[in-house]
Amino acid sequence: MRGLTQALAVELGPSGIRVLGVAATFTVTPGTRARMADLDDAAFDAYVERAAARKPLRRLPVADDVARVVLFCASDLSALMTGTTLVVDAGDLAG
Repeated sequence: MRGLTQALAVELGPSGIRVLGVAATFTVTPGTRARMADLDDAAFDAYVERAAARKPLRRLPVADDVARVVLFCASDLSALMTGTTLVVDAGDLAG
């Protein structure tokens, strides 16, 4: 996806079109909770807590965290950015 983002930025840049990618790691949403339906609420919460403890920011992204990055990309605040992928991962240095 990073390569596609860069290639599209090169191709579309002369037309004034910016291309930015957003890559999020495991994000806590109702959908991710549903996909882990085999875990009861306590086990799911424990999984999230263990996963968050491995992140420098000590939490996992939620949908609003990803949406804020997308909003930044769509705004004039990123006016001179193109061809890059912003990673929403709470500082996951292992990935």
